Amino acid sequence: MTTSIFASLDTQYLRSVARAEIGAPSAWPVVIVPGNAPPVREGESYYWTTPSGKTVVCHPNAYGWRTWYHCSTLCVVVGAEWLRVERDRRHEAWRAA
Repeated sequence: MTTSIFASLDTQYLRSVARAEIGAPSAWPVVIVPGNAPPVREGESYYWTTPSGKTVVCHPNAYGWRTWYHCSTLCVVVGAEWLRVERDRRHEAWRAA
């Protein structure tokens, strides 16, 4: 039986560590992938378009035609091994203090 390294860990804390590493807001979801990848930002911010597909830069309600809203897909992607190493490093620093 294999168990995840996060079986008994506070993943909320680890996710906040990954967000803090790149300065991401707490609203961005964190995606944990296999490997040793450091945290990176992926995805696009929200945006508005016209029905024909033209991007509306700002003030979408100021136009005389309908606009469509596209949700943000921004997230933080981080490797599970990176989180484990960072957790251990922070734990050792805490114990040394």
